[in-house]
Amino acid sequence: MKSPDINVNFDNINNVIIDDGYEILCDILSRLPAKSLMRFKCVCKGWRLIIQEDSYLINLHLARLQNKENRSTTLLISPVHECSPLGCTERKMTFFSAEEKLSSGGIPLLACQRRFCSGISVPYSNYDGSMLKPINGLACFTDTYLGSVLIYNPSTGEKTSWIQTTTPELLKDEYQKHKQNLLEITYECEFGFGFDPTTKKHKVVCVCLVTRVSKDDFVTSHETIGEVLTVGSNIWRRTDDVPPFMVTDEQSVYVNGYIYWKCSEDIPNGSSFIMGFDVSSEKFNRAIEIPYFILDTMHRRSTKLVEVDGHLALLDREEDHSINLWIHNDKKQQGIMTTSNRNNSKNYDVHGDGGGSWIKEIIPMPYPLVVRSYLAFEAITGTDLIVLKPFRQPIELECLHYYDRKNKEYCKKKQIDNITKSSDDHISPDLGYDVTAFSGSLLHVSD
Repeated sequence: MKSPDINVNFDNINNVIIDDGYEILCDILSRLPAKSLMRFKCVCKGWRLIIQEDSYLINLHLARLQNKENRSTTLLISPVHECSPLGCTERKMTFFSAEEKLSSGGIPLLACQRRFCSGISVPYSNYDGSMLKPINGLACFTDTYLGSVLIYNPSTGEKTSWIQTTTPELLKDEYQKHKQNLLEITYECEFGFGFDPTTKKHKVVCVCLVTRVSKDDFVTSHETIGEVLTVGSNIWRRTDDVPPFMVTDEQSVYVNGYIYWKCSEDIPNGSSFIMGFDVSSEKFNRAIEIPYFILDTMHRRSTKLVEVDGHLALLDREEDHSINLWIHNDKKQQGIMTTSNRNNSKNYDVHGDGGGSWIKEIIPMPYPLVVRSYLAFEAITGTDLIVLKPFRQPIELECLHYYDRKNKEYCKKKQIDNITKSSDDHISPDLGYDVTAFSGSLLHVSD
């Protein structure tokens, strides 16, 4: 069968003139991994413009990316902590990747390919942040010290500069005006990265706790400031909606249109809550109660929020031989919580009926955990698989373990090759690596 002819006017990609073969071409290209499409830009000028600029192909590729069945997933492996050698002014954040082909049955087929993924330059002296979990092929790096973020697409190589929130500069100006009365003004920034399903835009939210200290060393005020950035425009804007209690310094989690944090302090009635930020409305309008029977068994220092196949979950290391996974079912009973914290009264949708909305799963460890060792945990969306990597272990330092939640057994163990400390990386492998599922996209980071 003869391939259809494709006629393209290259003067302006927004005015491309193309025959019926255009939709066929886009349908074919949309089924391919982003890494392959980057190579195919070299085929001809027409393909380069379509792959790089055509919104129909980019959106179609994204729609197929969000399909859970038969998609390729890359595991990004990054160090939890890097040492800053003396005399260095910047570093490259080092990432490695391992390709996984996940079948509809959920069993990984090893691709046996490892490649260097990316390098992001950050100041050694100031950097105090992390990479938030990628969404639709975009990653968000945060610098909590400077209150800045950087948006990066590892597939296309596009990245923004570091975009600082407006709060640090405003506080600096405030201090200069009132320094005769103020000893210092400090701030703590926490970031969340999410996707707005209504506008199809990615957003970053910053929650900043500001503390003002007077000359006589008394705290004169606490203030919570919220800012939101829409990826593309990349401009921070203030929001009047802030959580009633300061969120913890643990990493946030995005699940189904909401960004979640654990509250750093208890609600006055004695309950503990997880606060949810609606990415579409840009409101903190959801509170999920953590039942007492979970709190009684949790070791709070080793508990963190995770996402498990479209559900919010709490991960708790009960013992050295197992971990508890508490999965939240948001279709259960709801109520209303009213707060009057920080001079305003507000209602929140409360999810939780005292126990029925949480399901407990016990996951045995492949071998005992060392006390206070780091544990990498990643649930592969669309499957029953969880990837686990314990660290500071006396054996198998470079192995990933795949746990099948449905069959309640470890179904695979994979060796990680070539991730070692080098003179350039300044990585201490015994401190641990994060393992993050990633699927490449063609999305742009700037309009």
